[in-house]
Amino acid sequence: MPAPLTRLGRRAALVATLLGALAAVPAAQASLDGVDGTGFVLGAWPGHQYLPGRAANVRSPAPPPGAPSRVAMRFTVTHGQEPIYRGTRSEVATPNLWREGGVVWADWWMRVGTSWPAADAWQIITQWHLDGPPSQPVLIFDARDNRLQFATSAGSDWTRRWRAPLVRGRWYHFVLGARFSTEPAHGWVTLSVDGRQVVPRTATALLQPGRAVYLKQGYYRDPAIVPAGSVFISGTRLSARPPR
Repeated sequence: MPAPLTRLGRRAALVATLLGALAAVPAAQASLDGVDGTGFVLGAWPGHQYLPGRAANVRSPAPPPGAPSRVAMRFTVTHGQEPIYRGTRSEVATPNLWREGGVVWADWWMRVGTSWPAADAWQIITQWHLDGPPSQPVLIFDARDNRLQFATSAGSDWTRRWRAPLVRGRWYHFVLGARFSTEPAHGWVTLSVDGRQVVPRTATALLQPGRAVYLKQGYYRDPAIVPAGSVFISGTRLSARPPR
């Protein structure tokens, strides 16, 4: 009989199983509309991934303007949670894998809580992440040091594409378009915030050879951050075409 797994071993095994399941998704992308358009709710993402932390569906007292639902997902992380890899987290993930030449348009609403930590340390709230090891994102939305920023990478150096002051308790509406490629001439990214284009369509590599990416949303942060924090996400929709 094999020796029982330690708590950390069980967590590591869970993560490995989830990532393995994501990697097994076939390359065909006949439909990227994998998220329930009525709102961001637990169970609405096929193959959703739950990692340690508190997450709950909540009915927002002040729903995001224009969002398809009053329901939001609240992700909360506290100091002392057992880290997974380098940080503490509460997240869900899509089973969709975007490979070379894959295009995604993502449309969602987000706000951080009024007590969001002001730490000058990474606090990632949305990321497109490479499958398998080495594990790292290629697109991130980070809310650190009282700033909200968006950055891209092909797996090495990061390029910040947009940054703005972070207003706690305020809803932000994001529309992101991206084409994933290892070649800068073939890959691109564009971003609109609250109906205003802040990153024009920009050519850039967004992939590593032989790899694919998937989407994660929630709260992933430096484990050294002490204050608890919560982020709310609502109405996430994915498509291969720009939203109307």
